[in-house]
Amino acid sequence: MNVKRIVFIQSIILLTSIKAFPQSNDLYPDFEISLTESLHQSELRKPISYYLGKYVFVTEEIAKNCETQYGEFKFRVNEKGIVDSLILNGNLRPFVVKKISDRIWSSSGRWKFTHLKENLKSYWFTYPFYQFVDPEASGCFTRGNASQTNLKLTYNVLFRLPYNSKGLLKIKDGYLIEPGSTEPYSKR
Repeated sequence: MNVKRIVFIQSIILLTSIKAFPQSNDLYPDFEISLTESLHQSELRKPISYYLGKYVFVTEEIAKNCETQYGEFKFRVNEKGIVDSLILNGNLRPFVVKKISDRIWSSSGRWKFTHLKENLKSYWFTYPFYQFVDPEASGCFTRGNASQTNLKLTYNVLFRLPYNSKGLLKIKDGYLIEPGSTEPYSKR
């Protein structure tokens, strides 16, 4: 067998095993949203990603820089459902970091750990967030946008993972939240 065929078969096996994993709901915490919030929720986003990324938009200032921005928010929720730690990596603007960070801190009390391991006292969550710029409409296409292309590919891979109905995927170090993003800014 050639190498491409082996990699293809291994990928199919991996994806098949991942798809079966999130079906067990007892591995996941619950995230409470009110009826009003669920009525206003975007159909494209699952509840947790929608809640954390709400009110974040691409502005003309971000579009002027012709740079896709990315942030990875890692936060810890204790056994009582309270967010007690937050770490950020990435190049998001301070006002975007503040909006998402405020939403993460305000999620305290919404997390419910009724079916998880008794010996764990806290759980880590990772929320990736992308801000894309429309290169043609913003005048950025002449500069080349390798970073935007790479981040768009990463976003698409993350977005297609088999999250549960709330937008969580169990990973080795905790839980991955469905990625959030903004629509490209366009001057049109």
